[in-house]
Amino acid sequence: MPTSNVVPDWVLLPRSSSSAETNSATRSKCTFRISDSAAMVAELRVIGKRTSLLLSIPSPPLGCSSLFQVILGEAAVVANAAFDNEMGVIENPPTWQALVRRDIFDPLGLNGSFFTVTPVNKAHVAVSSLNSYEVRFGLLEPMSCSSGQMSSLFDYMKIMQTILDPTRLESFLPSHIIREWLEIEKIYDSYERPIRIFEKLCVLGDSRSVFATRQATSRSIYSAISHVGSHFNEGGVDDGSLWILKLVLNGTDVLRLTQGVTDALKNPMPITLWSTGRRHEFRMLFGVPDEFCEVSYSSYWVSIDSGFSRGYPMDLLYFRESQDGLVLHVPYAGVTLVRR
Repeated sequence: MPTSNVVPDWVLLPRSSSSAETNSATRSKCTFRISDSAAMVAELRVIGKRTSLLLSIPSPPLGCSSLFQVILGEAAVVANAAFDNEMGVIENPPTWQALVRRDIFDPLGLNGSFFTVTPVNKAHVAVSSLNSYEVRFGLLEPMSCSSGQMSSLFDYMKIMQTILDPTRLESFLPSHIIREWLEIEKIYDSYERPIRIFEKLCVLGDSRSVFATRQATSRSIYSAISHVGSHFNEGGVDDGSLWILKLVLNGTDVLRLTQGVTDALKNPMPITLWSTGRRHEFRMLFGVPDEFCEVSYSSYWVSIDSGFSRGYPMDLLYFRESQDGLVLHVPYAGVTLVRR
């Protein structure tokens, strides 16, 4: 992908200030490089005491939420440095890791949360026998904000108790913060009633955990993969979802080609269809298997829209209604399929 020549400005401005006040404000600058599909240099400008973040979206657009978390993390470090200097604080945290340790982990007693595995804490770190590269991977310091943190069951319990009952003496977030700032999952039960569940989850190679809490029932759940062996139930992941078992376009077996299956006696893996939210429109999730032939969240994510032809992503397909029923369109191949 070509490198963008655009140098975007992420400008931190006072919440209520005139242009004259803005021009006369003291500025603190920090330049850092973002390594992504498009290599860009972003400049942060901190203006005044009270700040809010304005983002000038560069071109091409950045589609990774983790990258924007990195930008916000770096902005927090720069804004804190400006505020500390204004308050006469000589030493201020130079990194996100140091800032979150000073202002969040230590005050809240979250002693089991950290960013790097060290000889001191390595005995408390659970590492999968497969796909454990995230634990070994040396994340750059800016990426710590989005994907570098590890935690413990004890720390999760403290956070869950706060969300369930912010009036407890041990709670560290007031009720109005819980009510106004925690985004709930917009899901519904079988009677179409909204279920207010706050949920966060992480699914990478083999670092997988789910944190969910519901105030209405005073229950919280933390789930991590710790099962050894196999587990099967009736149905399965293909029950109620759409899968492609075979796809031949213009004489080419697409699944064999994309998965590199040359053995005629071996069948390629089925691929699932991911709804884009538009009626009858889907993405084909080809995935990128790792060295153990496993496909997980991150390998699916990085393969979305990985190529284009005729102006369309090569994983796009959609159905259109016609007088003869539904017609399947595969626009990147210029193919239209009808049921005979």
